[in-house]
Amino acid sequence: MCQIIALKEIAAINLRYALAEVSAEGDRPAILRALDHLREAEAFLQIALMEMGDFTTEPTIALAAE
Repeated sequence: MCQIIALKEIAAINLRYALAEVSAEGDRPAILRALDHLREAEAFLQIALMEMGDFTTEPTIALAAE
């Protein structure tokens, strides 16, 4: 359970970084960095779901980026 909490906290940090990127500058490089943070957050949340036993949820942002 502690691992799931840590994964969710890391995801939340990445989401805050994404928000900061678009709030502070909002130019193209900042938006690209924000998208990277979103992808990282999604990856950590996907891992948290797998730790909870949910293997049916498919990634959304990562697939759209490919």
